[in-house]
Amino acid sequence: MLATFIEPFITDSLMTEISLVGGLLILSSGLSILNIKHVKTLNLLPALLVPPVAVTIMSAFGI
Repeated sequence: MLATFIEPFITDSLMTEISLVGGLLILSSGLSILNIKHVKTLNLLPALLVPPVAVTIMSAFGI
């Protein structure tokens, strides 16, 4: 139900940005699991809120 509500707002550029942040979160989780680098992945979750704001601002200015 939620997917049909937000579908008009999800653009290709927004999906690209969210996928990029998600990839970095998966990378940081992997580094922690392998004990290569201790990264607190839960502290990085608010980074998922940045792409929608950034894409909205960029599209408003035509960038």
